[in-house]
Amino acid sequence: MSTSDDGTARVWSGNAPSESVGVIRPHPSAPVCDATFCSYDRNLVALASADHNAYVYDLRNLTEPLHTLSGHSRAVSFARFMSSHRLVTSSVDGSLACWDLQNPAGDQVVPQWDGNFSGNAHFRGGKQAGGRDWRRFVGHKNSKNFVGLAVRPEDGLMACGSETSAVYVYNTHWAAPVAQRGLAAPASSQWMRSVPDEATSADVSAAPVRQKQFVSAVDLMSSSCQAQQEFEGGPLLAAAMSTGVVKLLALHQI
Repeated sequence: MSTSDDGTARVWSGNAPSESVGVIRPHPSAPVCDATFCSYDRNLVALASADHNAYVYDLRNLTEPLHTLSGHSRAVSFARFMSSHRLVTSSVDGSLACWDLQNPAGDQVVPQWDGNFSGNAHFRGGKQAGGRDWRRFVGHKNSKNFVGLAVRPEDGLMACGSETSAVYVYNTHWAAPVAQRGLAAPASSQWMRSVPDEATSADVSAAPVRQKQFVSAVDLMSSSCQAQQEFEGGPLLAAAMSTGVVKLLALHQI
């Protein structure tokens, strides 16, 4: 699957790599920023679009989306499936959203975020009749760059970067971040610690943080991975900086 700023997402086959086998155009002019297949349903694919929406398609019918998820106020940068009926999106409006795809048919509209950065992130119904439920998560800073998105469905965890050189972790049941780590900060003062121990003075990550640095990519290791099973700590998270520095972090309870 590939996406382009020409407004299309293309499906490719290994048997015929020179020509796409399917083309999706969710919006006539908006770039498609990201695409992801569903690990829980081989027929589903989700697209993140610069038109502020996310779309879910059935690969057997690429002409019309199964779901149009509206509510982000700026471009949707990434989309990740939590399950066949749960999708997480991130946006340069500085928020993540979790969408329930099982509710009655109809486009889903997210009401404006009310500014509450704490407390339970309850599902709420959309403004339209038949709109599906949603959750919104706010706490990181993201207004310009794509800062990554990763999910770990077995724990309900979602991770993203930020434009403040920090990585954030959310849980689907809580509106505010459950953990955050500045990649250039001492591990002992944060909710997350480096693996292995804190970097030496020779490590480039110890250099002063420049204003334009940001966390550009993240990934959460699945609990089924052998490396995660052999590690005696919490969930493992890889985070990359725009400077090329990559850190492996472990989420742990304090």
